[in-house]
Amino acid sequence: MFKAITFTDIHLADKNPASRIDNYMESILNKLEQARDICVERKVDVALCGGDIFHIKTPTKNSHFLVSRTVDILKSFPCPIYSIYGNHDLRQDNITTLPKQPFYTLVKSGGLTYLHDEFFDNGNVRIFGMDYCSFPTEEEFNKDNKGEKVQICVAHVNASSQFSDLFGEKVYRYQDLQHTSPDIFVFGHYHPDQGIEVHNEKHFINVGSLSRGSLKKDELNRIPNLGYIEISDNYKITCEKIPLNVLMADQIFDLEMKDKEEKEQEEIEKFITEMKDKISVTKSDDIGEKIKSLNFERTIIEKAMFYYTEKGD
Repeated sequence: MFKAITFTDIHLADKNPASRIDNYMESILNKLEQARDICVERKVDVALCGGDIFHIKTPTKNSHFLVSRTVDILKSFPCPIYSIYGNHDLRQDNITTLPKQPFYTLVKSGGLTYLHDEFFDNGNVRIFGMDYCSFPTEEEFNKDNKGEKVQICVAHVNASSQFSDLFGEKVYRYQDLQHTSPDIFVFGHYHPDQGIEVHNEKHFINVGSLSRGSLKKDELNRIPNLGYIEISDNYKITCEKIPLNVLMADQIFDLEMKDKEEKEQEEIEKFITEMKDKISVTKSDDIGEKIKSLNFERTIIEKAMFYYTEKGD
């Protein structure tokens, strides 16, 4: 029997996101410790990470203390950890920057191993990676069989069975990937929890980010999960989600900030509507003065003026 734990998009950082009121770094490191403990409890053979281990792309803004703590926790796992790299593990999406990134330090320290194409369980289980910058075609997910019984692909790409476009970024559809060679797909990059689906006997694990860094509705309601893969001796595949023990939204998020942002967004939308209805300008008009004449809070008007002066009319 072969067992694996999966997690992705850890987004480690020294400083709290603006929305967080707890100790973000300790919270994320605690989740890694929980993942380690589950690996011990379930006696897993390998842990698989879908990328974006650190959040800040500038190496000098990740402290030695943070990297050292991460190395210590990763080395305490009872099994090897394999990871691909995500867009936050590089600068400017440039692979040549990888040797200077903290991701590379984790690899050099032995805390984790870069996942390329590996065989486990006496060659019966093959696990390979698709990094963020590879942008493969669906055909490139196909791997010629080398005697393995099960293929697992770990990919840092947007993937879904529900939508095909994400703000102009390519989305890999399960309906297309189900015709490729992997039996199990483990996805990183897209943070919301899409769960685990089976299409054409292919398993798609897309349980979302380990971190919660924003005030979006999904982040407020979501409980971070690990993925779990079990392959029996006769190669039957079972996959499930394992929820982590985390604090509730009101204990980690600045919900007053959320209310303020929502009200401000409503005001901005109202402002834009009123501008369209009430302002008619010619080339000789001072649009700045016209904007200031509207009856809105100073901060809303300042933001409108900023967009006007930065982007032009």
